Amino acid sequence: MSHISKRLTDAQVSTILTQYDEKKISATEAQAKLGLKRSRFFDLVRAFKDSTRAFAIARREGARKTRLSKEAETHIKDELEKEKKLIDNKDIPIHSYNYSAVRDTLKEKHEVDVSVPTIISRAKRLGFYIPRSERAVHERIVSTDFIGELVQHDSSHHLFSPLMHEKLYLITTLDDHSRLLLFADLFLEETTWHHIEALSLWRSPEVLRRSTFHLSICEGS
Repeated sequence: MSHISKRLTDAQVSTILTQYDEKKISATEAQAKLGLKRSRFFDLVRAFKDSTRAFAIARREGARKTRLSKEAETHIKDELEKEKKLIDNKDIPIHSYNYSAVRDTLKEKHEVDVSVPTIISRAKRLGFYIPRSERAVHERIVSTDFIGELVQHDSSHHLFSPLMHEKLYLITTLDDHSRLLLFADLFLEETTWHHIEALSLWRSPEVLRRSTFHLSICEGS
């Protein structure tokens, strides 16, 4: 081995043996590059493989040392359970887990610094995982030729934040041609007058010119 080190560096020897081990070059080619006879070459190959296995074992041992504590695992489970409660609550329009939010909460609240993939692996193991469904490609269909020719007006009733104690009505108006949101407002009550105000407000020159987004919480009248 001493005469090899005079001609090649350790990195070069390792590269040649790796190429042979991965069947990128033949034994004859590897022997020629190393300048070794057959028996000495295969002795070196065996030593190289043994050292590679030892390195892999050392890496696995190191990985075991970085295993999360029981306290950290408990915090992860608790935060995932909170996410599940939000998803199970039919009054809240949340349908999937927010693993990034869980990661941020763990770091800020419990000083547990873990990656999103780690949280997802725990979620799958504990049953806090919803596979992504294949969504059909939505083709945008515009029914009109000009802005303001047709608007889509609707309302929905939800608990828009887990911190809210009661549901609110969201009234929206959307321009069919430009797809711009002309009006959006949250109300404690839904009345005919609110809808009249929504439809009259977006027609004002100021709204049509700027296509502003109006958002507030108003009391019902």
